[in-house]
Amino acid sequence: MYRIISVEEWLNTVFKDEFGYEYNTNLSIPVSQWNQFNDLRKLLRKLDCCGDFSSGPLTGYQRYDDLSRTVANMFAFDTLANALGYQGRLASSGMAAICATLHTCNPGDNQNFLITGVASCDKTMSKMKWLHANCDLPLKRVNSSDLDKITMAYRQAKASLRHPIMFFETLGSGVNMPVLPLKELLEFMWDKPGTLILDNTFLTSSLLNPFDLMLDLQDRRGDHHPDFLFVYLESLSEYYRVDLRYDHATAGIVLGPHKFMKEYDELIDEGSAISPPALLAFPINLCDASSRVMSDLAKKALVATRLLKKKSVVKRVWYPRTDHPDLPNGGGGMLYFEANMGNGRFNLEKFKQHFPETTSFGHAHSTCIHFGAFGGYQNGLIRLSLGTLEDPAQLAHNLN
Repeated sequence: MYRIISVEEWLNTVFKDEFGYEYNTNLSIPVSQWNQFNDLRKLLRKLDCCGDFSSGPLTGYQRYDDLSRTVANMFAFDTLANALGYQGRLASSGMAAICATLHTCNPGDNQNFLITGVASCDKTMSKMKWLHANCDLPLKRVNSSDLDKITMAYRQAKASLRHPIMFFETLGSGVNMPVLPLKELLEFMWDKPGTLILDNTFLTSSLLNPFDLMLDLQDRRGDHHPDFLFVYLESLSEYYRVDLRYDHATAGIVLGPHKFMKEYDELIDEGSAISPPALLAFPINLCDASSRVMSDLAKKALVATRLLKKKSVVKRVWYPRTDHPDLPNGGGGMLYFEANMGNGRFNLEKFKQHFPETTSFGHAHSTCIHFGAFGGYQNGLIRLSLGTLEDPAQLAHNLN
């Protein structure tokens, strides 16, 4: 396992070794130092991931565009996405990646049909509902773990003479945590027109890499490329930190084929791209950063699941089963449980002392959110997000 270093640290060491002087990472530098921009491009070309550089002279902020693409394309290389001709882009957040992708897939011709999971993230669902209301697009919500329901919705879209755009999370963020039958869905879509957007934030490519599945399917079928458009995205804000103790910045990543990424570049506004300070703070090698934590998180989630199931104050626990065929490497670092709130049996305030309440996840220490405090959820429904640095023994002690 490599030591996880930031883009800035990488620049400071590798650039000096290559050219004999330190790279100036300040946002504003004198014009007299602009020669370093071209030296940077020479260095990035040596990485030879995708050769996907911006056009024109490398000046000002444009230097960060090339650097950002290189980091994203290294991710495409490590996940084998580049073997399918895919390129990467970094966004300012996971939600920015989602919005930019949906905008690129739906340029306003009103010929699309949206299909998504019932248990999708609330913010994602709000965006889908906005497209439904403002762009006159049909919206179908299905159980994302039911392949029959998904394929039925696809056929409904085609029958209406519209282009199906399917947006699914590999592991649904809703309480029952539906697992997408990804392998079967890829096989179904392979020779059909349509778009499949996959949000893999909760599992990351470390636990589930769809490009492994696609390359295997391509080999078995003897096809060079699938007929459908496949777009992959993640939020990088949770499991991709250099220093796991700090929530330093937000980012998202989008992987897509060359034609899609060209349209993506033309349509997104500047606010969707990652900022230079955030870029410099993220790891140069994103895959190493996530693989460092995801396997341990899945193991800690199993510890918490087994312990909670033994507690009389817990009615039910939701976490993907250990032998699930679509999750060979585990189900990630989150779970849901329903506590018995009657007669003061479950002390929510004491629980929050050990597991602070926050709507985000992927922190150094475990956190929770009491969904029962919001409308539409049963009282006592709690999501537990396991800490990336928390020792399993300490986790078990806190739960007890």
